[in-house]
Amino acid sequence: MNRIETKAAVVIGAALAAAQFVAAQPVRSYWLPTALVAYTAAIAAGLWCVRPRTFDNIGLEQLLTGLWRYPRGRAAAEIVNNRNVAIKANARRHQARVTWFWLSLVGLGLGAIMSVGHLSLGDDSDDGERLVGTCVRAATAGTFVCTAAP
Repeated sequence: MNRIETKAAVVIGAALAAAQFVAAQPVRSYWLPTALVAYTAAIAAGLWCVRPRTFDNIGLEQLLTGLWRYPRGRAAAEIVNNRNVAIKANARRHQARVTWFWLSLVGLGLGAIMSVGHLSLGDDSDDGERLVGTCVRAATAGTFVCTAAP
């Protein structure tokens, strides 16, 4: 796992699995939508990181057009200069990929924190009380009267 694309693919898979699990939970608080937004951001940043990349290089056409007219020393210096420019451009692109990977990892971490917060809250609607007793149908249509057990 030394390539950034491989690491980003692992983060994407983990975020997809976690988002699928969290999305199946009933909404009980604001933690759930926040977790899903964080997972979505992690997936989007990871996909930006693994997109096909382009490299700058010294093209054969550059070697064949014009450099043959120069003396050998100047032609070599031009090739080295163009190579250095290409290496710097490629390094900037790689650094941008690393930044997007770290953003996806932060999104995964925030989503995990929000998921734990959502799952640990419990159901706020019942305050821990459960109705145990009997329910009978009332005289009016469609209503029930429930009495709690002692």
